Amino acid sequence: MYFCALISNRMKTRIFLMTALLLCQLLTVQAQKKNYIQAEQERRTSVTFANGLRDYYTGNLVKAEEVFLGIAETTPTHGPSNYMLGKIKHEAQDYVVAEHFLNRALKAEKNNVWYLAEMAEVYDEEGKSADAAKLWGKACALSPQNETFLLNYADATMRTGKIKETLKALDRIELLNGSSDEITMLKAQIHLYNNDVKGAVGEYDRAIKNAPYNADNYLSAAEIYISNGQSDKAIGYLEKANQIDPGNGSTQLMLGNYYQARGDQSTAFQYWLSAVKSTEVTLEQKMPILRIYLSSLKDKPATPEQVELAQALTEANPEAVEGWAALGSIHLRGQDYAQGAHYFAKAIEVDPSQYAIWSDYVYCLAKSQNFNKIIELKQEITELFPSNSMMLFMVGSAYLQTSKAAEAIPYLEKAAKYTYDKTELSHIYSSIAEAYEALGNQAKAEEYRKKANK
Repeated sequence: MYFCALISNRMKTRIFLMTALLLCQLLTVQAQKKNYIQAEQERRTSVTFANGLRDYYTGNLVKAEEVFLGIAETTPTHGPSNYMLGKIKHEAQDYVVAEHFLNRALKAEKNNVWYLAEMAEVYDEEGKSADAAKLWGKACALSPQNETFLLNYADATMRTGKIKETLKALDRIELLNGSSDEITMLKAQIHLYNNDVKGAVGEYDRAIKNAPYNADNYLSAAEIYISNGQSDKAIGYLEKANQIDPGNGSTQLMLGNYYQARGDQSTAFQYWLSAVKSTEVTLEQKMPILRIYLSSLKDKPATPEQVELAQALTEANPEAVEGWAALGSIHLRGQDYAQGAHYFAKAIEVDPSQYAIWSDYVYCLAKSQNFNKIIELKQEITELFPSNSMMLFMVGSAYLQTSKAAEAIPYLEKAAKYTYDKTELSHIYSSIAEAYEALGNQAKAEEYRKKANK
């Protein structure tokens, strides 16, 4: 009985072990089958997603959206499909729907930097700067060396008034890439936006420390002080810039402005003359200087400074009509009419449309008795100024002075037709009378003399 009982217990144990083994095998087969089904589903989803990407990047957005939406409906936690749907809606400026899908993508993968960046861009475009700044901050934390993320974070914080955070972001960009003129200027502008002149100059002081022989940084610091009414603090920077690069036109211009403001006309002129000679200084920057010196030309004889500046402008900027016209006016004022005509002709080569230059040019030609040149220009003059009495009169007078009275009369009669000034009209009538008299037509000559005397 004992052995029977023993055998019975052994059999029970063996049966238990065999049952357990079979159960394990069954569970393993079921798990393998489940894993196979799951892997197959994932494989199919990947293939479908890849097809959607192909449609997206080939411009078939309708089909792409259909594919991604199908995946998102069957698998709501599929982050990539929700991301692509958000991207498509973002590009279509359907921001509300874009937010919906991007939120689903972020719920699936909250630390996916590209999902964060896309959502931040949506917020930026919606004007939700605070929300954008928060997400750009997360993106920067996840990808601290991404310059684009840092710039976007700086922009978003700037728009929300978090100036310190903006400057920190820009500092981080400089740590990544080294200092740059663009970042330094941007930081300086941010300080100025915040009415912090000292902070703005401080950015250039740091740039000067990194690049002590770059004259532009000294100039930028000086310009900030000058623009903010602190010229006395600018002179040290200007003098240092001039030591580093004595031929820098911008430095000469600013030094001229500085000494002009202090009333030192002689020193200002020397710096300004160098600036006008420079090809680095723009014509727009030079013209105010020339106007300062030419403003007294109508009332006083030409000065050496006026001549030097006008000549310097024509040498540095031969394409500028102003220099040639200034030289013409200077010689006209000095009654050197032939030379004045020469420079006015140069001005007209540059810009043939200005009446004032033509008027002075023809006047100088007449005063220098170059009547044949006026006749040579008659077609151009009458095409440009067909109803200008003075220009027509000058052409008629040129014919009259060269003993071509018959050719003079049509121009003089047209001049009389277009004038509204009685004194001018009387003068024109006298010239017509002179022309008829030269032709031997005394009756007509007398008729126009009477008109002239009325």
